[in-house]
Amino acid sequence: LRKGRMSREEKGGLKGYASMVEVKLHNSNRNSEPTIFTACIVEPKNASKMIKRSNELFPMPEYRHLKRIRKTQATDTTDGKPKKTLTLLLCPEGTKGQESAIKSLKEMICEVKTVEVPKHPPATEEEFQTWSKLWPISQRPRKPEPSPELTAEKKHEMCGFMRQAIEEASRAAKNGQIPIGCVIVDPGSSQVLAKAFDERLGLGQNPPHPLHHAVYPNFSPTNNNASSNSNPNSNLNPKLNPNPN
Repeated sequence: LRKGRMSREEKGGLKGYASMVEVKLHNSNRNSEPTIFTACIVEPKNASKMIKRSNELFPMPEYRHLKRIRKTQATDTTDGKPKKTLTLLLCPEGTKGQESAIKSLKEMICEVKTVEVPKHPPATEEEFQTWSKLWPISQRPRKPEPSPELTAEKKHEMCGFMRQAIEEASRAAKNGQIPIGCVIVDPGSSQVLAKAFDERLGLGQNPPHPLHHAVYPNFSPTNNNASSNSNPNSNLNPKLNPNPN
């Protein structure tokens, strides 16, 4: 939502508070933020053992979007013919235990080098195509589903839901709370299932609590501040993240 000039219909729906605009979920110009890794050149016959040992020594859960190994080529010093080799990611450069690990694996390592890899998994197909040139990525991002076209009737309906959320925020302010309102709507039937306001500062007999934001009262059995048409016992399946903000 944004502030700005609105049509007469919008002003009647939200009383000049806001209007709807399209928002992009991902920034297509996002940088890959390359990070430096220590890598090993190995022969194909040693690849399986090296992958197993590397996963044991340096699991890298934050880099699961990267393939552990890729094809490379090296020159055989004996006859000058190209020789098939593989480059294996060992660990981020400077990781504790890196030097001792290299010494323990030296019999299977042809060469140690540094490479740049994308720090984050790609969020779009464009990022996947660009960042894969830096280092192979294990999984393509899911293609976003096309957004449904909003009819004038649907926009008017959404404005009505937003007006109810604003009214809940006004109730919060009148009760000395943070002015945030929440309205939960069934997208299939367009029925308002529940609505309430923020009570993190404490309300009635409830003491202040960082998790009692505007969503919480809709799922609480006590539901002190919920509006009369709320239904705290409806078949709602809340999914809460650990961030208390």
